[in-house]
Amino acid sequence: MKERRWAGRLVVMGWTCTAMVLAWAYMGGLTSLLAVRHVSQPFQTLASLGDHPSMLLLVQEDTAEADLLQNGGPVVLRGLQKVREEGRLRQVTRHYHTVYLPMARGEPWVVVAEESSARVMKERHFSLTGRCDYYTSREVLISYWYSIILQKNSPLLRAVNARVQAVIQGGLYAHWVEAALPNATYCLHQPSLITVQDSLSLTNLWSFRDPSQTHLQRLLSARRALEHQCHM
Repeated sequence: MKERRWAGRLVVMGWTCTAMVLAWAYMGGLTSLLAVRHVSQPFQTLASLGDHPSMLLLVQEDTAEADLLQNGGPVVLRGLQKVREEGRLRQVTRHYHTVYLPMARGEPWVVVAEESSARVMKERHFSLTGRCDYYTSREVLISYWYSIILQKNSPLLRAVNARVQAVIQGGLYAHWVEAALPNATYCLHQPSLITVQDSLSLTNLWSFRDPSQTHLQRLLSARRALEHQCHM
């Protein structure tokens, strides 16, 4: 009789442990699934850089953007004086492996770039990594048009204008851009809220520590990285 009682108790204990493990696994997975994280995008204006002394502002040398940041008026450079006084404005030769890839890995850099250049960089990065690690700011420093330069009063002006307009209005230019940058639209609308799912562990069952802290810190550093255009 005693052996049967012990056998019954062992069966009950085994089923209890199994049920507890399954319940904990479900609760841990559900908690992680419902854990919503906010991805910060703090640098929406040049002025916001003044409050972050560790952040460098990069611009490609010998470009309109570099001239704008060096010689622009007080309205354009509002809030940039502190960045310049602290030596945080740098002119660089902008290449993916020397500037943009380190940014994705957490370097505290912000880049002022022309919009199409930023789009090309983001498309290339997504094509290589499958990730949308950059965002563009809401502030537009200055807008300017691409153009074909001809001699003043050239008789070719009317013909060139007509053909350029035909290419654009016919959708050929947009088709060329889409063909050249097939992944350019994947990162246009990045979410500011993300859902984090973590594997089962004693940490996420018994404590209130953020289970995605390390990953999120990398994500925040990368998502802070790029400001463009003159979309900064």
